[in-house]
Amino acid sequence: AFLHEALDPARDLADALTQIAPEMLILFAEDNAADVDAALQVRARVAPEVPVVVVRNRFDEATMSQYMRAGAQDVVTL
Repeated sequence: AFLHEALDPARDLADALTQIAPEMLILFAEDNAADVDAALQVRARVAPEVPVVVVRNRFDEATMSQYMRAGAQDVVTL
């Protein structure tokens, strides 16, 4: 199942993860690391088996490491 819309991680993501049961979560993230962290926390609590890939226009090693420690399986660029 594909969900292609912007979600408020604090409110809608938990519901989407339980209702849709996705095979993968792809987070498109730019300058708002707090939203990515919140989404990763919700996913870890609600659906820890769902892998997460964070997509950014660019990133450095520190950013990649931050997201990987927070639970992402990979960080990639467009």
